[in-house]
Amino acid sequence: MGNHQHTIEINGKKYDAITGDPVGGHAPKKTITVHQSVDGVVKKTASKAHKTPAKHVHSKPSRSKTLMRSAVAKPHITATSSAIDQTIETFSARKALEELRLHRAKKVPTSKLISRFGIPELSNLTVKPQHTTIPVKPAPVEHKPEHHKPATHHKAHAEAAQHTKSRFQSQIDHATAHTAKPLKKSQVHHRTTKKMRMGAATAGVAFVLLGGFIAYQNATVIAVRIAAREAGVAVTVPGYTPGGFSLRGHNTKPGEVSISYRSNSDARAFQVTEALSGWDSGTLLQNFIGTNEYQTAFSRGRTIYLYNGNNATWVDNGIWYKIEGNAGLSSQQLQKLVDSI
Repeated sequence: MGNHQHTIEINGKKYDAITGDPVGGHAPKKTITVHQSVDGVVKKTASKAHKTPAKHVHSKPSRSKTLMRSAVAKPHITATSSAIDQTIETFSARKALEELRLHRAKKVPTSKLISRFGIPELSNLTVKPQHTTIPVKPAPVEHKPEHHKPATHHKAHAEAAQHTKSRFQSQIDHATAHTAKPLKKSQVHHRTTKKMRMGAATAGVAFVLLGGFIAYQNATVIAVRIAAREAGVAVTVPGYTPGGFSLRGHNTKPGEVSISYRSNSDARAFQVTEALSGWDSGTLLQNFIGTNEYQTAFSRGRTIYLYNGNNATWVDNGIWYKIEGNAGLSSQQLQKLVDSI
């Protein structure tokens, strides 16, 4: 027992007999199994340690399953004997079907006068005209009614005339209308007619008066326009006349026209004067309004100066307009009058 061996040499490498560790180098670990028998003999069995390869631990990236048409060649199909046989059978069946159709088409009845069927022996056929004489039948005889004899016809006509005359004479003999009293005229109808005449006369008078009034007004306006032409001023007659007033006349001067309006019930009146001028709104305010009290209004882009209660003045396109008087117009009436000029 004194010579105890501490190392074991295997394949030129030394290992510890008890632990199995390599001695003097890095060797793969081994497992030593010690078995002791009954007779004292010790048996040692060494087993090599198993290592797991790295390729089994680390998995490789899987390959793409997507088919890339640009990088994959077109597969070539190799024809087999069964595919060739099937193709031959299909071709044979198709040829037999075409022959059957052609045979059946030849038996279909066709017209000899039509060449579109493609029959060469019938394409040059010509149609020969045939003439047939059709017998002409005589026209049917019309059966005309027999005319009455002249003597019989005149006799019947005379008898009918005599019968009509006798009936007419009988009605005249028994007539009594000439003995009846004449009917009296209806008084209601007479009254209605009289009322209608009176209404028509009243309407005629009203129409004449209205026409005369309109003619009078138009005559005044026409006279104003004639006077303005003589004065050399483009006069604008107001389109609005305040209630209770009417146009009464006009006065003219060289380059100036005045239109007069008067009240229909009292002495109130006002005048619309239009004269040629080279002023504008600024010079009008400086030379005419001056230091007097005034108010400013605007109408269709024009500057209107209101002064002394109901008076107004402005300048437009070289014409100086003035509205002056003691008419006592309200602000609304004055505004409508200015807008209508």
